Amino acid sequence: MPVQSGLLGLTFVLLVGVVYSAVALLARRLLHSRPGAARKVTLASGIIMVALGTVLMSEQLVPLLGQALSRG
Repeated sequence: MPVQSGLLGLTFVLLVGVVYSAVALLARRLLHSRPGAARKVTLASGIIMVALGTVLMSEQLVPLLGQALSRG
């Protein structure tokens, strides 16, 4: 069973690598020909990353603040 799980995991990693590489190459080709779109994608990516970081940080801070306030 461990060999089967390992093989499944390795297959998944290889397939993800192939798919992400193909997406990256296509995106590079598409955005290289459209600099305006590249700037918009970069801006949107940055905004999304900041928003996700804020959500992840708040998920960690809210429980800590709740514990600190309940201890008084």
